[in-house]
Amino acid sequence: MATAEIKFHCRDCKHWERFTEKNTMGNLDKGRENYGYCSSDQFNEGFPNKPRGLVYWDHEGYSAGFETDQDFGCVNFEGKINGCI
Repeated sequence: MATAEIKFHCRDCKHWERFTEKNTMGNLDKGRENYGYCSSDQFNEGFPNKPRGLVYWDHEGYSAGFETDQDFGCVNFEGKINGCI
C-alpha cells in the first residue's frame, strides 16, 4: 500500500519559525538548522481538549516546547500569506 505524500510542510506554515542564532539565544546546535518552533494554538500542554490537537507535557512542571523539522507536515497547516502558500 502506497502512502500519500504530505503536501503541507512546516516550512510553509504561518505557525512555524525556523531556529536561528537569535531565537535560540546563540545556541543553534549543529543538525538543528532545519528545525523550528511551532506556535499553533491546536497544541497545548497537558490537556487533550481540542479536535485535531496535540498534547505535550513534561515531568518537571516547567514549560515545554514543540519543535519540528521543516519537512514535517500537519493537519493544522495554515499558509504563511493569507492562508496560502
